[in-house]
Amino acid sequence: MTPRPNDLTRTSDHAPPEATQTPRTDDLVAALRRMRAQQEAISAVSLTDAFVAGDVDQLAREITEVACQATGVERANVWLFNEDETELRCIDLFEATPRRHTAGGVLQESAYGPEFAWLKKVRFVDADDALSDPRTAGYTEGYLKPLRITSMIDAVIEVSGRHLGLLCLEHVDKPHHWERDEVEFACQLADKLALALVNRARRDAQETLRASEELFASAFEYAPIGVALVSPEGRFIKVNRALCELVGYSDEALLARTLHELTHPEDLNADLDNLRQLGAGDLRSYQMEKRYVHARGHSVPVQLSVSMVRNPNGEPTYFIAQIQDITARKQSQDALEASLREKKALLREVHHRVKNNLQVITSLLRLEASRAAAAGTRLVLKDMQSRIHSMALLHETLYRTGDFGQIDLSIYLRQLSQQLFRAQSSGGDLVHLALDLAPVQVEIEHAIPCGLIVNELLTNSLKHGFAEGQGGEVRLILRPEGSADVRVQVADSGVGLPADFETRSGRSLGMQLVADLARQLGGLFEVGTGPGAAFTVIFPRRRANATGTIPPYVPGPP
Repeated sequence: MTPRPNDLTRTSDHAPPEATQTPRTDDLVAALRRMRAQQEAISAVSLTDAFVAGDVDQLAREITEVACQATGVERANVWLFNEDETELRCIDLFEATPRRHTAGGVLQESAYGPEFAWLKKVRFVDADDALSDPRTAGYTEGYLKPLRITSMIDAVIEVSGRHLGLLCLEHVDKPHHWERDEVEFACQLADKLALALVNRARRDAQETLRASEELFASAFEYAPIGVALVSPEGRFIKVNRALCELVGYSDEALLARTLHELTHPEDLNADLDNLRQLGAGDLRSYQMEKRYVHARGHSVPVQLSVSMVRNPNGEPTYFIAQIQDITARKQSQDALEASLREKKALLREVHHRVKNNLQVITSLLRLEASRAAAAGTRLVLKDMQSRIHSMALLHETLYRTGDFGQIDLSIYLRQLSQQLFRAQSSGGDLVHLALDLAPVQVEIEHAIPCGLIVNELLTNSLKHGFAEGQGGEVRLILRPEGSADVRVQVADSGVGLPADFETRSGRSLGMQLVADLARQLGGLFEVGTGPGAAFTVIFPRRRANATGTIPPYVPGPP
């Protein structure tokens, strides 16, 4: 197989420029998840019976399925060249939506000369816009348009400079920009097909033994990943050029060393344990990430796949090891994880500073309240302190948990209600707080309006719900409502609502604020009738829908 650099590069000027903006946290998380899915797919393919046995047709069926699953493409297909490389024949086409395998399509070089020329001189073709990309535009009328293909990757399958075919990933109906890891993933799958073709050639060597041996030797020597034959004792029997380059030793120097000497000390025990299980027959093959020690002393991260060859008596003869340099992938993953940690730290600091600033505002309001002569002014300033405190508490909760995407609303409302009750309750032990809070995860933008609503309703119950000297209970309830909504209710066992409550509520800042916040959440605000009072807000937990007009309240049962 033709050697290629560790870092994949675009093959033409038609690729979009590298992004210069710092990726968002969501993008980093998505990229890490995508790379993990690709790694799992490669590992799964490396351990299949079809790969080890060189069953190319079955392996093609397995690879097209895992490629669709890992990349989200609608179509994945494997094509093989004929002997003179003038014809491509599809040995498997998998369509993800109907989950259907077909085969038999044929493309002729006489009809697609420029496109075939590209496939014979590059490692891959990554066409974001397949209809306009000069490397794929010739397929437009006869192939792309009829099948509604918009973006495609062709990863060439090659051995010793000979083009054997290609793996094609195709998006349908909407264009797609191929990320670097997606291109590398397609090329790795193509390499697996190339090695399977070599294995198939070895399997059929009884008919053309000499030709097969030459092909295997060439494929072994020039494979794009390291390949080695290792004795049961751990000594290298045969190594290829790629492995020598990976660890910085000549083949003679490497053959004088053992697996134990080359493996990083911290990874040796796990590797040896796998080899023992493989030799004992407990494993048919295994795959792992490990580190080799380069001749210059630094560590090289690799993906290792190992299978066992036995003699006719079933005794271990040697191990076949495939070693792929994953330095670039690890660097990309480490960079993404470092960037994600940095952004999380920054968000923690932002929430901490916002909380501190809100506390400063609360302190200023407290000072102003102590200086105000009018009781009404002091009351307004106290209400403002309470509202700002509810927002500060949320930022403090986010700072402590470190989860900035969503929050357990029950934890936040429990802290908020208990602190507010201690600060504002004037009934001593006569009025107590009862909490009935189920764990409910909501998005951050829902938490602040919900906290302000609970703050207003609890304050209202404590101020107006009980006559002087009267005891009772204020109950805060949080429950999922169906599969998509959240129910928050504040109810008390006090004097109930006055007959003219509906008229008064239109002039009440607190009730207007609750209705406005419910509207902001895309929810509904209900007021129940006696005994006591009950206020309920129901809102969607995922996405607010603030369209339409919601009345200040809707009378209903408590």
